[in-house]
Amino acid sequence: MNASTSTGKPAGRRRFWITLACILIANVAGWFVWHSAFGTRRGDLLRVESFLPGENAIVSARPAISWRFNLDVAKESPGNEPPGVITPAVSGKWVWIDSRTLSFEPEADLPRATKISFRIPAMRLRTADGFVMGTAYESAIRTQPLRVTGVRQVAWENGDQFVIELKFNDRVLPADALAKLSITGPDHRPVKCRLHGEAAGNTVRVLTDPIPAANRTTGEIDPASAAPDGATDQNREPRITVKIAGGLAGTSGPLGLEEAFVQEVPLGWVLTATGIHAESPTRECRHCP
Repeated sequence: MNASTSTGKPAGRRRFWITLACILIANVAGWFVWHSAFGTRRGDLLRVESFLPGENAIVSARPAISWRFNLDVAKESPGNEPPGVITPAVSGKWVWIDSRTLSFEPEADLPRATKISFRIPAMRLRTADGFVMGTAYESAIRTQPLRVTGVRQVAWENGDQFVIELKFNDRVLPADALAKLSITGPDHRPVKCRLHGEAAGNTVRVLTDPIPAANRTTGEIDPASAAPDGATDQNREPRITVKIAGGLAGTSGPLGLEEAFVQEVPLGWVLTATGIHAESPTRECRHCP
């Protein structure tokens, strides 16, 4: 009787401690599950659902810029700080269109050919219940980068040298444009060129080295400059290929050509007008009617 009683007591104690350990483990596991699901995330439920006009969108000078949140946001931020930070700095107004839509209205045209970044810090905005964003929200837009708007021949000199005109949507330093320019002749060989005027502007002109590719009287292709495939179509006008390498930037901002621009340009000897200028004679002119 005493032996069985003494034997049962240690076994009962072991079951008790095992049961207690299981309860503690279950409680700890339950706490971790609750903390992971609700505890650490309870305060950072706020988030940006959409950004307009879109990440890295190319925009106009006065674009509509807005952020849409998943919860109603208190319009007054701590310390009355602006909702976001803009780089480079842009003057404008932060406006709440409604409790979930924040917008930024530039006071002037955005800088041209520039990437503009927006950052809404994690703790800057909060809801009435104190919810904030867990991490900063970053977005960016770009104003129109440099773009080629046209390439053409505008004149010729000495019979076989040609003036090629390059037009851009922004002012360009001629030396920069020349450094990115390459020309291939009708015979698929490189053609050297030099600047034809050096004033910075939206138009850059270059003068090619002699291109004896055609007879200007008959328009026939010079056999020595024919294409490698042996094409000898006499009705085909000679053409050069103009290439402007990517990376060329204008004077208004750092964003340049995103990729190379390539265009064929026909050559000809027809006189064309490249500009017009009018002058009005003064009243003192004796020879005026």
